[in-house]
Amino acid sequence: MPVIETRYVKPAIPPSLAMPCNPPVRLPDRTLSAGDIVPLWARDRASLKACTARHNALVETTK
Repeated sequence: MPVIETRYVKPAIPPSLAMPCNPPVRLPDRTLSAGDIVPLWARDRASLKACTARHNALVETTK
């Protein structure tokens, strides 16, 4: 009779998924104009979107 063995294998996580999220943009120590705020806000949003995608991919890898 054959023997059946169950093995639990941890998936290999790509290093790119384990990268920490970028910190929020440091604001200059001065009054900001709308022209200053929009690019800083956009950089933070793009960073958050990339980090969320990496996090979701990591979650899917470990399911």
